[in-house]
Amino acid sequence: MQLLYVYIGGYIEVKDGPYAGDVSDEPFRVLKNIELNFSNKFIISYDDSEILDIKKNETHIPCFFDSDGHIKSVSAIIGKNGTGKTSIIELIKWLQPDNLHNVPYKLILIYGDVDLDTDQVFIILKNDELKLELSEQFSKSIEIKNFYRHNTGIIKGLKPFDYPHELDNLKQVFYSPVFEVKFSNLPAEHEVISTQNLTNISTSNLLENDAGDSINGSTNSLNAREVLVRHKMKDVERQYKLVSDNDDFKDILGFDKPKYIELIIDTSDYRFIKNQDFVIQFDSKFSSTETKFNPQTRNQFLYQMMKFSYYNLIRNIPINYNTESAFFEINNIINSIPRVNGKNDFKKWLEEFKSNCDLNNSNNSYLISNFIKRLDFILSFFILKEVDKRFRYADNIRCRLDLSKKDDLKILNNYFEFKSLTGFLHLDWKFNFHSNGELSSGQKAKFNLLSRFHSVFEKDKNLENLLILIDEGDTLFHPEWQRTYLNDLLKGLKLIFKNTSSIQIIFTTHSPFVTSDLPWYSIIKLDDNEENGLTKVIYNNDQPTFAANIHDLFADSFFMDKGFVGEFARVKINDLFYRISKISKEIDSNSLKKEIGLIGEPFVRHSLLNHLTSQINSNEQN
Repeated sequence: MQLLYVYIGGYIEVKDGPYAGDVSDEPFRVLKNIELNFSNKFIISYDDSEILDIKKNETHIPCFFDSDGHIKSVSAIIGKNGTGKTSIIELIKWLQPDNLHNVPYKLILIYGDVDLDTDQVFIILKNDELKLELSEQFSKSIEIKNFYRHNTGIIKGLKPFDYPHELDNLKQVFYSPVFEVKFSNLPAEHEVISTQNLTNISTSNLLENDAGDSINGSTNSLNAREVLVRHKMKDVERQYKLVSDNDDFKDILGFDKPKYIELIIDTSDYRFIKNQDFVIQFDSKFSSTETKFNPQTRNQFLYQMMKFSYYNLIRNIPINYNTESAFFEINNIINSIPRVNGKNDFKKWLEEFKSNCDLNNSNNSYLISNFIKRLDFILSFFILKEVDKRFRYADNIRCRLDLSKKDDLKILNNYFEFKSLTGFLHLDWKFNFHSNGELSSGQKAKFNLLSRFHSVFEKDKNLENLLILIDEGDTLFHPEWQRTYLNDLLKGLKLIFKNTSSIQIIFTTHSPFVTSDLPWYSIIKLDDNEENGLTKVIYNNDQPTFAANIHDLFADSFFMDKGFVGEFARVKINDLFYRISKISKEIDSNSLKKEIGLIGEPFVRHSLLNHLTSQINSNEQN
């Protein structure tokens, strides 16, 4: 089942009842009286005579995007900034079961199976304020279901909207690499906003969710930097699971995956709690400890990890946790610290610390049990070999794990298992033991595009019916990666959702490279109406876009209506032409020739040189 068609007639003003006079048109204010065809196989239209018509697209080729037939249709929404691309994606996201019980927009929605013909049953949903008749191309057995604005249906005594059960398994997944806060898109208090069939893997949504996941609780105690760091940590985890699942992703990524992951101790917790009594008491047990343990780099790293795991535990005690119990448990942890002397073997000392905590945890209390798990995690690092290489850092808070070694992978998997207990540890990709270089912004974006969809599959491996929404997923991509974007996306989604029988993709882009990968019927061009600012849909049924020359696509005024050079260069050339036209005998022509020599376009360069020569000759004759 796919979303085939959407008609948006605009916002419905409330004329009576408790919300009378409500004329808010957020968040889809630019969408009014437009039709969107998302079916590659059918062309659907709703005209001024209120007739809904459907016909076959005679140029449609079955299984065009996927020879196995799992990817049913692909639609690209393209347009200049501000023409409504994101608004359309947001509207489709909004089409959730609970939201359709309260629809403040004039909408017609058509769902169907593209493997069926036009005389088969489609699902047509519309607002009760819209009138329509079905053309003869539609089967007369089709039931049209009405939804209503607020409670007008109940007020009129009409049958409540019944969401079609055929759509229950149609799940949406939304991806966007952009972070933005949209205060204007916040719903009015009386509007129902549901996301029950939507999985949101956008950066904006994951920021808070990832931070909460990393501490296994509320993010209220975290500052902005900590939220960002924990989101990055979760992104790296998703990326690692992607490349661990299947080697085939290497070719799609377009770069070799880094061979190492670096664990980094976050020392920020200490700044917030360093003056608390529990911290002062804990620190007093370790005055000059660094010189008493074996100064091996691993010991120093694990010593720092032990300290900051304690600080993190103290800072993140649940707000509703019993104060008396917390006081008792933290005291027991402090009293469990073994005596430190110059002969301590650090591993044995940690084991004794853990054993003492076990003895003081007869009631299996939350805080002590949590800290014991952290000590277990720290002790697991003693299986690592090549100690000097991986811990060789002046600040003693970094450790590199080699992803080609079993022991290192065991540590990393322990980390993911205990991540909610180890919010004080972050991780990042590194290319070798000594490199401090990270992935580029483009590489991270490519990694995230695939790994976040893979995380959806990890949570539910048997998704039957998917509508994938992507808003400018090729942001940060080099032109070569834009050129391969659609091919990589299709291959990646097929690999990830290998058990899904129906995949529909709707995405936005600015790239003409992507346009050259699509037939005309997969492209929805948007422009804005200069008079009222509303979105205008442009269908170019006669323009062969698939495999079109990229230069021809750029020549389309839709992409470039003011030439093919940068605006600074255009202004500079016009100014140069003006100065040549006003040249006098007193002006040094050599400086003008130097400027002309910088121009790369031969025709423009030669034209300006000829113009300069002509002006010089004219001045000499005068």
